[in-house]
Amino acid sequence: MRRETKQLNSFKIALIAGLLVTMAFLLPARAQHVYLGMYWIAGSVSAPAGVATANRQVIFYRDNPDNGYADDIVGTAGLSGRDNQFMLNAYQDSRLAIAPGKYHLAVVRGEDGYGADPVELSVTGLGYDVLAANLVLAPSTGVTTIAARPEPQPGEPGGPAIVGAPPIFTDITFGNRKYQPGLVARGQAYVIAQQPRITARATSAFGIDTSQLLMVLNEGKADARTFNIAAANITQSSGPTSAPTGVSFVYDFYQEKEPRLPEGQQNITFRATNIYGPTYEVCTVTVAGGEPRLIGVPLAFPSPVKLTTDREVVLQYTLSQDLNIEISLFDVSGRVVKKFSFEARAEGAAAGVNKVIWDLKTDQGGIVSSGIYVFTIVDRTNNKLLGKGKLTCLP
Repeated sequence: MRRETKQLNSFKIALIAGLLVTMAFLLPARAQHVYLGMYWIAGSVSAPAGVATANRQVIFYRDNPDNGYADDIVGTAGLSGRDNQFMLNAYQDSRLAIAPGKYHLAVVRGEDGYGADPVELSVTGLGYDVLAANLVLAPSTGVTTIAARPEPQPGEPGGPAIVGAPPIFTDITFGNRKYQPGLVARGQAYVIAQQPRITARATSAFGIDTSQLLMVLNEGKADARTFNIAAANITQSSGPTSAPTGVSFVYDFYQEKEPRLPEGQQNITFRATNIYGPTYEVCTVTVAGGEPRLIGVPLAFPSPVKLTTDREVVLQYTLSQDLNIEISLFDVSGRVVKKFSFEARAEGAAAGVNKVIWDLKTDQGGIVSSGIYVFTIVDRTNNKLLGKGKLTCLP
């Protein structure tokens, strides 16, 4: 009894070690294949004097090997790596369903006429099972014919890999503007609010793990912060519920009551994953602190405006933060010809670049006359002039 217990414990140790080693090979840092599960079956084979057990084929099946089987080689050439022992993964054959119940183990009859007839093994569902009694080799016994297994399908052990890819991020916006990495690469600051409203979309034909959607501020640094994308943040989802192929989400720092982002240049990393591994997109942004102000000089384009051909003009300026803004256009006599008013965070009043389109009509409804116009940009809340721009209209 003590010997059997010692042998059983030895098998358990071998099984656990085999499981860990196998997982180390099948689960790389960035997975590129899909693998089925593992369920280990182990045991020992004994033989009469003068008969070798090494390199015998042990098969595991339910009722008939033709309906699916798993196998291993006895001895050091097999998975067990030990004399007179075997250890096989029951999931080798996709035709063989693994569930708690009665299965069979046998040794295929060799060229010397020795094999072992089938014996029952109860699969418990614990992840591994050990045959209590040895398979005993005897003449004229054992399974005599085994049909070849079908070629493994993509994703099955020994089969070709399923080709796929991690998700990608598209349409990342801060406030009202799409993030433009090309401009940042050329040295232009991409200014955002201290409590921005961020939207993004992740897509993959191979599904997305929504539990792993997140954003990280200054990843890898001491002040790093992680923002998990919850179900409430998801605004649109397409494809299967369990693994959608497209997910759009919004994360509003103001609505989430998140602390203000620190001033200066920051990196915000978007992360997503699926069975093919993780992906990420890094956005380099600038948070402008201090007093409300314009960054740079206001512009108007086209410039000059040709009233006979042009139907609108764009007033462009960059705000350091979200502000309530009023724009007034004056003619050379100082008369106001047009006014605009924008609420904070809307186009025209959001941190970063703003573009206000004017249809060249005055507040009275007529087309503006040719001449030179000055427009002012005012912080309406503090009644503070932030800056001025100039516009020329030609006949």
